[in-house]
Amino acid sequence: MNESNGTSFVHLQVSFDDMNVAALVDTGSSINVISQTLYNTLSHKSKLSFEQFPSEIRLADNTKVKVFGLAKILLIYNNEQHAIEVYILPFTSHPLILGTNYLHSNNIILDFSNFSANFKSVKVQTHKKLTIPPNSECIVWGHVPTYVLPGLNGVCSNHKFILEKGLMVAKSLVTVSYNHKVPVKVLNATALSVVIPKDRTIAEFLSLNSDYSYVPIDQSCPVVQNIDIVNTVLHLI
Repeated sequence: MNESNGTSFVHLQVSFDDMNVAALVDTGSSINVISQTLYNTLSHKSKLSFEQFPSEIRLADNTKVKVFGLAKILLIYNNEQHAIEVYILPFTSHPLILGTNYLHSNNIILDFSNFSANFKSVKVQTHKKLTIPPNSECIVWGHVPTYVLPGLNGVCSNHKFILEKGLMVAKSLVTVSYNHKVPVKVLNATALSVVIPKDRTIAEFLSLNSDYSYVPIDQSCPVVQNIDIVNTVLHLI
């Protein structure tokens, strides 16, 4: 668990057969949610039932999301098997989100004093050779060590190797995917293409901790739209 300014990030390590997942605990929700991508990767043994769910659910921000289906899956937590009902969504902020009904029905008590990440930061490496064109910005996929659980939130930032290449990485919040990959936004502001070999470190991944604060989006914040590029040069006196 990572806690900051009254806002907590709680993850439970659960498993499906031989695949470990960091499930996010949402104490503000009663239902369980799984991404369609993660659901599709589960073995038939972990899928107990499935039914179409031609409806929508309303999120905390009052937006409606279409549900792909309603399923019952089998997960393992603390060496115990739990059959839970999950709503399958096409896109989710985390691969697996567990609500309060799961905690209550399985007598799970959250100890906020002991939940902590077991590492400070890890390297994000390329899984293939990359070529970053000059004067460009692109998003590439990098992989993290397998002990970093899918579903874990963290921040990607610059690494020494990238800076030495004349590149920069945009500091951004990411979620580890089911195949242990994270998106990395790379900027090449030079006039030359930059080649990055396979298995080279392109960023550092730092799991969310007390140094970070979670701030809900204020719906009243203005949104910038319809930006036009102005070619006129303004001279300031």
